[in-house]
Amino acid sequence: MRIRVGTLNAWALPEPFSRDVTPRMQAIGAHLADLDLDVMAFQELWTDEARSIVAKAARRAGFAHHWHSAQGLGAGGGLLIVSRYPIEAAGFEPFRLSGHVE
Repeated sequence: MRIRVGTLNAWALPEPFSRDVTPRMQAIGAHLADLDLDVMAFQELWTDEARSIVAKAARRAGFAHHWHSAQGLGAGGGLLIVSRYPIEAAGFEPFRLSGHVE
């Protein structure tokens, strides 16, 4: 069986690190249906709003299953996985921050 996987750093940092990311999240969501993928992984969906926009668009595009990390900063590490297939198991391994966030 062949599984097609994509990944994207959505760069949806919360303010004050980034301005309103809603238009970018909507644009990302609008193109999900065009992708010939079975699984898509997103990084840096740091806010509930950004994650919600992308997850809803993914469902409309046929990605019926999703998982996001419930650990980490605010929105759970900013990770979201959407899939056309059931996700049977998932995990998140946080790395210790060394240095300055900014």
